Amino acid sequence: METYAALIQKTANVLAKAGIDTPAREARRLVQLAAGFDAAKLILHETDEVPARICRKVEAYSSRRARHEPFAHIAERKAFYGLDFISDARALVPRPDSEIVVDTALACLPTDGQARFADLGTGSGCLLITILTNCHKDITGIGVEKDPD
Repeated sequence: METYAALIQKTANVLAKAGIDTPAREARRLVQLAAGFDAAKLILHETDEVPARICRKVEAYSSRRARHEPFAHIAERKAFYGLDFISDARALVPRPDSEIVVDTALACLPTDGQARFADLGTGSGCLLITILTNCHKDITGIGVEKDPD
């Protein structure tokens, strides 16, 4: 069996060979995901032996990441504007720069009274849900998506 530190290094090497921009950082994130650790807990356990089931998970995750699958799809979650969204291949990964769209929409919507808006090509629904979560109750929105998935 190997230690968490060794597993991180081995995973970083795989990711570096695949051309991942920040292989050491990505390796740590994949090991944290597989082990269910936060960053601090991983540091505390770096010299511990890794259970075989976690090694298998890291290997599967690193294989997916080496094929340039987004980390959010591997983790199946992505934070956006303080909310947590399901993330998989059915929609684009919510991006931090899309938060500008939310800020702009919130600035354009009235702070009282009724209003309606539409999110066309809604994908994950993160823009629509985030806007509705952050405005008052008399604002309504509808998401339209062609792809049934």
